[in-house]
Amino acid sequence: MKKLLIIISFLNISFLAFSQADPKSLTIQLDDSISMDFVKVDSLDIWIGKYEVTNQQYEKFMRYRDGSHIMGVDLGQPDQPAVFVSYCDAEGFMYWINSNADLPDGLTARLPSGPECEYLLSEYQDQKYPWGNTWPPTEGNYLDQSSFDALNWEWYIESYNDGFTVSAPVHSTLKNKMGIHGLMDNVREWTSEKSERDGWYYIRGASWRDSKPEFLETNYKVAGAKWGKDNHIGFRVVLAKTQD
Repeated sequence: MKKLLIIISFLNISFLAFSQADPKSLTIQLDDSISMDFVKVDSLDIWIGKYEVTNQQYEKFMRYRDGSHIMGVDLGQPDQPAVFVSYCDAEGFMYWINSNADLPDGLTARLPSGPECEYLLSEYQDQKYPWGNTWPPTEGNYLDQSSFDALNWEWYIESYNDGFTVSAPVHSTLKNKMGIHGLMDNVREWTSEKSERDGWYYIRGASWRDSKPEFLETNYKVAGAKWGKDNHIGFRVVLAKTQD
């Protein structure tokens, strides 16, 4: 299997090193045309995926899988987030990267932890929702009028239209102050935080399928069975110091 290459761009020159011009930006090249972008979070001493893992990226690891459509609407475009991914699948993706990637020395790919998620969402601590304290939303990809028109579901956010029927391209989602997209919209995300129930892990964030106010609150999380999959649950990658 072709190894991953880590490429940092500096003055339009590609080389196998960290960029001194932008030490908070890292790109991993999966092949000649597919890459993954990371943002440095100094306070946590980690690199976190700038976006949710996309279909295009995930299919380098698992080419054939279910769940590319819902009621005829496409969930499988290259730049949409990979969904119908279980916790076990996400862990398998991490193992694949760690086994095949030329990662920076001392770094390992894994899922975000609970405390890391809490920190990444801490900029919203003085407000109820990512956009503020009022309802309905003013931004973000949730179950809106366009979803209702296409899917004809009974529940949706009235008087709101984000323009995306289901999941949006990952670069079109909410961006926090650190430049990380989709932490509180588009798809919910697996974490490594264990639930009190054996074999269950917490899922954070909100998704295109959420319309109830409590599901869009920044402190919301729900546990899921490690083998469970759904059309609104994905994941992202963290690069952290390798544990002995």
